[in-house]
Amino acid sequence: MTKLLVFFYLTILIFDSPITSVNFWEDSQNNYVCEIGSSDDRKINQQLISFLSNPIIPEIDKISMVNALSWKFKSNYNNAEQYKKNIQWQKASDSQKIVYSYLLVNDNYLNVDKAYEIINSTQSSTEIQKIIKTLISIQHLFLNHEFEKIWPLFEKEILLGVDSKEPQIKSIINKMKEYLVLYKA
Repeated sequence: MTKLLVFFYLTILIFDSPITSVNFWEDSQNNYVCEIGSSDDRKINQQLISFLSNPIIPEIDKISMVNALSWKFKSNYNNAEQYKKNIQWQKASDSQKIVYSYLLVNDNYLNVDKAYEIINSTQSSTEIQKIIKTLISIQHLFLNHEFEKIWPLFEKEILLGVDSKEPQIKSIINKMKEYLVLYKA
């Protein structure tokens, strides 16, 4: 019985986690986000970097693009570092740091320490920034086996802290809730 529980736990740890289970790019109204999300190519290129760096593109579309790129099991991609090379890191805005952190987590969802440190140095001034910051914090708790803290953090920061009228934000929160309810005590 113990071996079965260990197997179940390791299976969940490898194939299922808050970061890998919350897919919301499908709700984007941006055709390019949907195109990338539907493709098999998860490697960042100059066109994607331009998209993520364009000040005219709404932040929700940039975050949805990172979600569309998402993680790929046993990937050799280094999307975060490619993005970082193309922005002025010393002058990076909180928004750019959050995009970088989210890319970093998607590059290696089993080690989020660096992303967690970066997002905790940023101010979340928008709903989507708060969501991604919370999602990375939840992944950090998950990896540190602090499962009992996951639902309370989600509840405090998102369910009670984000009262959005924006349909895409509401959808993201619902997708998070569908998965994170598994951690509700």
